Amino acid sequence: MASKVRPRLIIPNRPVAKPSHSIESFGPERFQRSGYIKNAYFNGLGRFVSQLQRVTLKFCKIGGNARGLREFIELDVVNFCRKNPGIVVYLKPRFKPTPVMVSEYLDGSRHWLNIRNMERLHIKEWLDFYVSRSGQPIQKFIKPNHTDWPSVQGVWTPFLNVPPEMNVAELPVESRGKAREPHISASEQLLRLQDQVDNLHILKEHPSQKE
Repeated sequence: MASKVRPRLIIPNRPVAKPSHSIESFGPERFQRSGYIKNAYFNGLGRFVSQLQRVTLKFCKIGGNARGLREFIELDVVNFCRKNPGIVVYLKPRFKPTPVMVSEYLDGSRHWLNIRNMERLHIKEWLDFYVSRSGQPIQKFIKPNHTDWPSVQGVWTPFLNVPPEMNVAELPVESRGKAREPHISASEQLLRLQDQVDNLHILKEHPSQKE
């Protein structure tokens, strides 16, 4: 008689939670990543847009380690919201947790900070630091200037488009020191064209004035 085989119980793998912050950003220098300066591409073309989108403050109403955060909420959080209307601030009271600050940026990055036993002014400085950030991880800059499309002509200098005859000219040169006339506006161009049209009509009506 064949023995019954008990089916094997298969336990599905639990999803591993991703860390809410980058360890490389806050670790020793030898473990930090290196790269070039990055920021939102639209910043600089118009008004400045703060990349910080949402701030979540988790604290305990009675815990001693969250005393500084409670003082910050009572005295400074309203002024912070008025100063930064584009940033959403969430207050989440918990029962005896470690007070933390979670910052979320427009590029999808999320930074977690333990503010246990921090003073009110210390928390305010950290929050100002997160407001001024772009959301990119902290890294060592390879060089201060970088472009993805380098120029074939090289780095621009004030002498790039200077005429060659200036190499042997005796300075000072009066022609180079004269002020250039500003470009006329579109309205001024239309007025000049209208004057030309009016003059043509006058000459057609009174041909004797042409002489």
